[in-house]
Amino acid sequence: MSMTIAALFLTAGGASASSGDANLLAGVERVSTTNGVTLYSGVKTEAQAAGLCDYAFCGYSSNVGEAMAADDCGAGTYVPSSWRTRPAGGWWQNNLPTGFVSMYNDNWSNIYDTPDAYSADWTANWAPVHYWEIQCGNP
Repeated sequence: MSMTIAALFLTAGGASASSGDANLLAGVERVSTTNGVTLYSGVKTEAQAAGLCDYAFCGYSSNVGEAMAADDCGAGTYVPSSWRTRPAGGWWQNNLPTGFVSMYNDNWSNIYDTPDAYSADWTANWAPVHYWEIQCGNP
């Protein structure tokens, strides 16, 4: 299920919506881009997080109000410890045109593969997930 809210254009100061509610992403800031994964802070609502997920895999931490988004095969990242601290709540959404995401524990053992797009887990537990990586193809 796609929760696309608006197309995004990134600016040096953060993110802004190009259509729909112009204030949807007010206060959301692009913090970094590493290994094809963009980290955003200041995400306060699920609608804001979903606005970052067009054609991408997104993870969201309700602990810290951060979202990560990536759309290239092989892109992946370390999940910050602040996401894994109990209650470690949040969600993930797979809107990749093709592919799935493998999630790994601290020993790089695969603990979960997401289904293909369009799939989501709206009650994700980030506690056991230390890394994730986009895989090309089907699980």
